[in-house]
Amino acid sequence: MAPLPTSSGAPYLAVEGFALLLYPYVDADNLWDRGLTHPQWTEYGRFLRALHAAPLPDVDLPVEEFTTTAPDRLEALAPAAARSPWVGELWTAHGDAVHRLADEVRSRAGRCAALDPPRVLCHADIHPGNLLADAEGGLHVVDWDAPIVAPRERDLLFVLSGEYGEHPINPAREAHFRRGYGEFAVDDTLLTYYRQERRLDDIAAFLARILDPATAEVTRANELYWLNRILA
Repeated sequence: MAPLPTSSGAPYLAVEGFALLLYPYVDADNLWDRGLTHPQWTEYGRFLRALHAAPLPDVDLPVEEFTTTAPDRLEALAPAAARSPWVGELWTAHGDAVHRLADEVRSRAGRCAALDPPRVLCHADIHPGNLLADAEGGLHVVDWDAPIVAPRERDLLFVLSGEYGEHPINPAREAHFRRGYGEFAVDDTLLTYYRQERRLDDIAAFLARILDPATAEVTRANELYWLNRILA
């Protein structure tokens, strides 16, 4: 779903160092809770195939270099997490495992960089929560704030990992997805890296908001719910 152009025809408005985008309103629900129908799985696959085959736009986009910041961010938060009244017990139970995950992500990042895989245009966050279905069932893809030129596993993570949405992929859904996307082979080294890096990145992001004294209690409770879900 493309943003509406400004009065000058530009795709966004620059204001004090920020890029402001205005999107058309779509009367639709996201599919995180409801899940995709079989025809929507096929449409999802068809859309990703088209995205990954698209010529790269003539704009500066980040290119995947496997230089994740997630391990460093996580380790910087660890001392405060251990002392925190909100997550101290949770960190005692899971902190060692999270540190091992950080080490694994660093190691896998180096292996992926050495592969120098082909890179395509990726959405980078195309999970079911960013798929809207209108009254006729048609899909609208939102949250285009972080596109990247990366291996296609960067997007296929959200299809194949089974960790996103309340109705993740199963053999029947995968068959419908492949009907739209076409047959493909997945590089397990890349897919595992992206699964682990995203998990670690989410843990670090949730921890940062939970530990921030300025975070509203309702927001902190929501972040705690998701952190517990990831660590379970």
